[in-house]
Amino acid sequence: MTFARVALLAAALMAAAVVSPFSSDGTGKVALSVAIDGAIGPASTRQLEEALDTAAKRNAAVLILQLDTPGGLVTSMREMIADILASPVPVIGYVAPAGGHAASAGTYILYATHVAAMAPGTNLGAATPVEMGGLPSLPGGEKDKDQKDATGRAAGDAMMAKVTNDA
Repeated sequence: MTFARVALLAAALMAAAVVSPFSSDGTGKVALSVAIDGAIGPASTRQLEEALDTAAKRNAAVLILQLDTPGGLVTSMREMIADILASPVPVIGYVAPAGGHAASAGTYILYATHVAAMAPGTNLGAATPVEMGGLPSLPGGEKDKDQKDATGRAAGDAMMAKVTNDA
């Protein structure tokens, strides 16, 4: 072996020792992950709470929160954001897989993480609160819905398009 190869091998071994996942006391640092796939609701909140508790108990270096969601309930979103911000374990938000998205509540949850990352081909957006259920109509509301704009769509269609298409 030439001197250059021996030096390169020695440098590689030293670098591997430095970045080894084991600390000097023999305990390993771990990264845990949790995937939230689908609408944000009470079950998602509980899933994240359990993952954060497990990460804290195991003294994890980080928790990776993988998101692919069209959004969901504002109350669940707020609880999840509060849990992330109060966590002693740093949370990395990761929108994945390719083609996935973190829309509406998912966007705000991603913003709350300590580090945010996205797989290629993913997106954020449509972060607008949407009324679920509905309140009684205002006087004249039905007449406005029947009117068309220049594109031929009903005047109140923007919110319906957001609810239907989520982006």
